[in-house]
Amino acid sequence: MSQPSIVDPSQDSIHLSSTLATTFLGCRASAAWTLEARRGQRPFLDGGEDPHGDLIVRKGQAHEAACAAFLHAQHGPPVTIPHGHHRARSEATLAAMDRGVPLIHRGTLASDLWLGHAGFLVRVEEPCPSWAWSYEPWDAKLAHHARPEHLFQLAIHGDLLAGPQGRPAQRGVLMLATGAEGPDHRALPFALDEVRYYVRRAAGRLEAFAAKLPGDLTPDPCGHCDACAWLPACEVRWDEADHLCRVADLTKRQTARLQAAGVSTLAMLAALDTSVPGIGAGTLARLTQQARLQIASAASGEGIYERLTSAPGLGFDRLPRPDPGDLFFDFEGDPMHPGGLEYLCGVLWRAGQGDGEGEPVPGHPDLRFVAFWAHDRAEERIAFAALMDFLSRRLGASPHAHLYHYAPYEKTALRRLASLHGTREAAVDDLLRHGRMVDLYRVVREGLRIGERGYSIKKLERFYMPARTTQVKSGGASTVVWDLYQRSRDPRLRDEIRDYNRDDCLSTLLLRDWLEALAGLDRPRVAAPMPIPTAPETDRERSARQVREARILSQAALVARLTDEPAHRDAAARRLAADLVGFHDREAKPSWWAFFDRQERDADEHVEDDECLGACVAAGPDWIGQEKASLTFRFAYPVQETKLRVGDTVHVAATGESAGAIVTLDEGARRVTLKRGKAKGPLPDALSLMPGGPIDSAVLRDAIHDVGTDLAGEGNAFPHIRALLRRDPPRFTGRAPGAPVIALEDQADPGRLLPAAIRAVGALDRSWLVIQGPPGAGKTYTISHLIAALVAAGRTVGIASNSHKAIDNVLHAVETRLHEQGAPLQVVGQKKDGGGDRFEGRGYVESVDRNDALDPDIPVLGGTAWVFARPELRASRDVLFVDEAGQVSLANLVAMAAGAKAVVLVGDQMQLAQPIQGTHPGDSGVSALDHLLQGRAVVPAAHGIFLSRTWRMHPALCAFVSAAIYEGCLEAEAGCARQRLVLGADAHPALKPAGLAFQAVVHAGCRQRSEEEACATREILESLVGQEVVDRHGRRRAMTLDDVLVVAPYNLQVNLLRDRLPNGARVGTVDKFQGQEAEVVIVSMTTSGAEEMPRDAAFLLSRNRLNVAISRARCLAVLVASPGLLDLVAGSVEEMRLANLFCWAESYSADRAIDAPPPFAEYTTKSSVEPA
Repeated sequence: MSQPSIVDPSQDSIHLSSTLATTFLGCRASAAWTLEARRGQRPFLDGGEDPHGDLIVRKGQAHEAACAAFLHAQHGPPVTIPHGHHRARSEATLAAMDRGVPLIHRGTLASDLWLGHAGFLVRVEEPCPSWAWSYEPWDAKLAHHARPEHLFQLAIHGDLLAGPQGRPAQRGVLMLATGAEGPDHRALPFALDEVRYYVRRAAGRLEAFAAKLPGDLTPDPCGHCDACAWLPACEVRWDEADHLCRVADLTKRQTARLQAAGVSTLAMLAALDTSVPGIGAGTLARLTQQARLQIASAASGEGIYERLTSAPGLGFDRLPRPDPGDLFFDFEGDPMHPGGLEYLCGVLWRAGQGDGEGEPVPGHPDLRFVAFWAHDRAEERIAFAALMDFLSRRLGASPHAHLYHYAPYEKTALRRLASLHGTREAAVDDLLRHGRMVDLYRVVREGLRIGERGYSIKKLERFYMPARTTQVKSGGASTVVWDLYQRSRDPRLRDEIRDYNRDDCLSTLLLRDWLEALAGLDRPRVAAPMPIPTAPETDRERSARQVREARILSQAALVARLTDEPAHRDAAARRLAADLVGFHDREAKPSWWAFFDRQERDADEHVEDDECLGACVAAGPDWIGQEKASLTFRFAYPVQETKLRVGDTVHVAATGESAGAIVTLDEGARRVTLKRGKAKGPLPDALSLMPGGPIDSAVLRDAIHDVGTDLAGEGNAFPHIRALLRRDPPRFTGRAPGAPVIALEDQADPGRLLPAAIRAVGALDRSWLVIQGPPGAGKTYTISHLIAALVAAGRTVGIASNSHKAIDNVLHAVETRLHEQGAPLQVVGQKKDGGGDRFEGRGYVESVDRNDALDPDIPVLGGTAWVFARPELRASRDVLFVDEAGQVSLANLVAMAAGAKAVVLVGDQMQLAQPIQGTHPGDSGVSALDHLLQGRAVVPAAHGIFLSRTWRMHPALCAFVSAAIYEGCLEAEAGCARQRLVLGADAHPALKPAGLAFQAVVHAGCRQRSEEEACATREILESLVGQEVVDRHGRRRAMTLDDVLVVAPYNLQVNLLRDRLPNGARVGTVDKFQGQEAEVVIVSMTTSGAEEMPRDAAFLLSRNRLNVAISRARCLAVLVASPGLLDLVAGSVEEMRLANLFCWAESYSADRAIDAPPPFAEYTTKSSVEPA
């Protein structure tokens, strides 16, 4: 059958659709040409022959029929809307809804501009303005996972329902082709508010775009290209224009800088002989030579390459001597699967005599191939284990053999899979530690320059193998075919993917052979860099290695004990404990991997890595100085972005040796000064700098090991930890488990809440409890009263957190409470290096290593996990309070909870999350609160206490935070309504008396630094200073710099803002300001758009980080941002949710009016005592 054209000429050309909207988000040119084709202004394009189209259509129809049968059984026979003109279908659908029929199949919803065909409309018994019932859209999708386009369609249909029923649908349901028990196990509901604002913004932009299409769009390559039928037309345009996108490895940022310098074509770049602002000289030389080679290759019609001169150990020197046991492997991954899925790994080798493993490779009788398949996460674990066993066995039999791959994906996948599944971690470490993996991409990039448009292995194949004949031609096509296979289970599709992967493995082998031929088989061999020290092992290193090896064996034995009884009543908790045993080892690995990976990179790559400071050279003849027993080294460096700061300890990137500490860093002059001990000798006059490895966590590992040993032995030394791992409801003396921790009437009355909380914590029986404190809800005030009450009752208390500052904050509050009660102060706090605070009584402990200073009987002890995990403090605290528990990993909680008999977790899972580096199996990598609350925004009444009143935010700001973050459960204390700005006529237009404001600043190419936003922020800040503010008590005064917090997501933007804003301005990241507040908060989002995000959307658009940022404000929060962030092309449902929150904020800021403040009498009668 012929694949359908990209538009349906029978559709009404006036109407827009969700499909067109998702196309528009991906590529404006594609949407414009689709609309023009629909309007008869350009010819339709035919996508060509699709050999699997009929099968997919049949499978889709069968799935829809199965879903219809299920809904029929639930709701009765459906009213099916017959085919016909959309107007008649829409009228028939409305008539059915008017009658209140329970189920409508294939209904049509229409507005003046939009048209939607809903798979099912299901009646729900919720009244709407039109009827005593309402409808929600359901749709059957022949897919295993929800995708953004699915939710986009549901949201459009939900909004179209606002026409007939007077309000949009609140929920939509996808019926996915997953599970084995029928459609009822496939229904996946979604709250449409989670995507509605993102969809509405996209729809509004499409409406404006469709009303006036641009005359001549010049498309740029984008993520939509692989799935776009207009791609051939774009290819022609790019070739005709000699577009810069044809230059291999040219980034969008470099393209923008070249275009700004007047360089707009490949030919102009090839002829360039001047510098370009923002592009280093070495990088520019590489790009111009790349352009020249591509032009020469195109002119000759032949593949052209040139050998590069590489430093010793790089380029061709990375190639080890070929061995008969060498293996060549390649992964195929599905990025659309939640969390990604490695669905296939193929391995190819030259078979020796008697080697009967694997299957023969067509056309290559000496080669064998084996494939490891996975269709879901459980099979992925099995396949990975089988793969690693296979690799270990074959490489073990050939001690000089290596495992070859092309590009970093395979190494990254092995690391991730080992950590994710908690298996074969030692085997992967052995491959890496002993240099058994060889990345041919690095050999190519350091040893060759080719006249092709890219450096993928497909671009190199013209030099060493004939054109491929398989159906699947690229990794992107492989993913598409895999999706088709998942939906159809057609074995022909699986065979096509296997053949493609086998060709990738074959290509890797042939590439290795070609590179060997280029290098010369008899050349002197230089050993590839080994990611382990090559010097003789010292006594200290030998001892450390022996301790490490003994620990690994002990951990493995404990994990085996914890997981040997799958039917055990505590099997899930024991499995989780087993996963936690290896948490800190897994968490340390990414830091060590990055440490060693950076040693294999060149100076240009270090310049592009903002964790480093690359290509530093001695700054003049007097670059070495002396300071007491240390040497100082002064370097100059090229233009780059870096996160390194004064005080950081750094290492030489080429060798990993310590380079000392940064003592000065002048980013304007691009000069850095290092200081290190004289005994370590001089540094080289040219180097790159990188950060070091992670801190030691042995005491935490040991505590978790003790807890795991107790669980494995059916002990009862840690019943509170067992209950926590099982997520059992908190236990209290004298009450049944599962009842609300605080009675409803006590929760609703501020005067009764605190006494009820004191009673609950006092009755906690070897268990756990959550106290959730949203922004400004008096969390520290509350827990200081709880601790003081426990101390008065003769109980011992611990105060822990990730942050010394958070611990100090609670200790000071407890000190205040004890002073108020006239109690003798016996408070101890762990000393942080350089800290100056002291408490009355015994004061600060100078160091956690001073065991005699940690008195188990002290009533109040404050410290990090490293204190409470110490063996001499086991069960020494009656109750341990863990502050900012949303930032504490479950593993660290278990370690510190070993020092107590009960745990109170204080924090807010909706604020800053725990920083996590590694990949971990199950729940072992989540925070303590995320484990206990399982994604809930508000703690259930049976699990803890929700502090539901904020004493900080004006109601106009609180209303957004409450609705968007806390399920509508947070309210502003009455007096907060009096807080507001009193603005003069000359105030900046972004300002308003209270609430949320959005200041759009158009810019492009900004990643972690935006001059435009810094300028806009300065204008807003300068306008604020001198305006007046009214506080919660009705007092009026002039605003100062101290009344404003300026927040940015990246340190680079923070540094820029400090340079541009007046001296004394309070500037920092959200991490710095958590727990602080001001009258106004200005948030500079910095990044221009999705393509410039240095990390994924989960960081920049994190709802937790946005919540923390805007909720620092008492009166007004101002978001300064590029509109490009609102127009993110969501690659997943989670990204769609993140973008939706940002769009919601922008929409709310435009619509929300400020209510009049209440009379002062209302404040005095309705409020309770304000938390101190």
